[in-house]
Amino acid sequence: MEIPKDAPSLRKWTLLGGIGAVLVLAVVVVSLRSSFGAIFHEKNNALVFKTVVRGDFVEQVPAYGTLKSDVRRSVVSKVSGTVTQIIKLAGEPVKKDDVIVVLTNPQLNQEVRKAELSLKDAEAALQQTKAEIADNHLELQNTYVINQSDAKAQLAQLTAREKLAKLNIISKLELMQYQATYDKAVLAEKLAKKRLDAAASAEQAKLASAAIKAQSAQQALDNAKLNESYLAIRPGLNGRIQSLATNVELGTWIEQGTSLGIVADPDSLIAQLQVSTSDAAKVKAGDSALININGSQVSALVTRVAPNASNGQVQVDVRFDEPLPGGARSDMDVRGTITTYKMQDQLLVPRPPYYRDGDELAIYKQKPSGEWVLARVPVNRASRDFLSVSKGFAVGDKVVMNNPKDWQP
Repeated sequence: MEIPKDAPSLRKWTLLGGIGAVLVLAVVVVSLRSSFGAIFHEKNNALVFKTVVRGDFVEQVPAYGTLKSDVRRSVVSKVSGTVTQIIKLAGEPVKKDDVIVVLTNPQLNQEVRKAELSLKDAEAALQQTKAEIADNHLELQNTYVINQSDAKAQLAQLTAREKLAKLNIISKLELMQYQATYDKAVLAEKLAKKRLDAAASAEQAKLASAAIKAQSAQQALDNAKLNESYLAIRPGLNGRIQSLATNVELGTWIEQGTSLGIVADPDSLIAQLQVSTSDAAKVKAGDSALININGSQVSALVTRVAPNASNGQVQVDVRFDEPLPGGARSDMDVRGTITTYKMQDQLLVPRPPYYRDGDELAIYKQKPSGEWVLARVPVNRASRDFLSVSKGFAVGDKVVMNNPKDWQP
């Protein structure tokens, strides 16, 4: 049996149902609007916005490398010997004449003693030669003087006999005999003079030979002593011992010409940097650089670009323009940038990731009305961070870094 319903109650429930449906619809709309808002917000978060500015356009290339002493030298053993003392260690400051390692070599000591004896013999021989020359010269000089006196006496005799012959006191035959005696005395005098002169030349040659032998012996002794002095190894440079060879140990035999370590001047540090071959084409001597050393930025100047590449890298040497921070030392790793081009007061658009060198710039910018438009402008120069342009933008323009192919307003 059907139970009759109250009409007013039915209308009441119908009205309540309608109100409920409206409320549900409102909640759904609000929920959808919130969802769309969230989607729009997330989309904006995926975009990257930057601003056009005016300033100096700078092209820079990154570089990395190490600090090196521009003034350094290898400490090389000039003689062979056994290490008996290690006086200085790596890291210690040294003067150029400080002894850092001592070697011993009995053979070098014996060569000095032998050279000393040879010099004494040569000097004695020189003195003996001088004495012999003096005696011989004295004897020849005496003979010459005697012959000279005899010739003068015979001349006086001949002159007197010539007067007597004119008076017919002596015969012509007797006069001729006196003439022959005089001629013989003159000849003896001339021969004595020739012997004296010839002996003088021979004496000089003999004396020179003996002197040369003495000089050679002295030189041999000097060389032997010099080699002996090389047993005390010195750096030859004011600075700091950068490293000692692993074979520098007590009792180790060191061959002549062996490198025992490196000494460097810590005040002559430069940076030896590496840049890619593509970037190296832009770098030249005289370019400025900024090097990060222990967190401090130090200005520098490019002094040399290596002519050859190795493993895709080119070495660039830079010299610092200002004092280095504390703790800077040779072989320390450093990084920096080299400025290869700079132009003042340029209109600069932040470089979007998709831009390729040489292309026209296509980028969305926001107009004052808030509308986004796609701008296409030529690029004067491009750096890693900015593009230099002459038109199409104003300072303060907001641009989107995303590729226009992937996003549209």
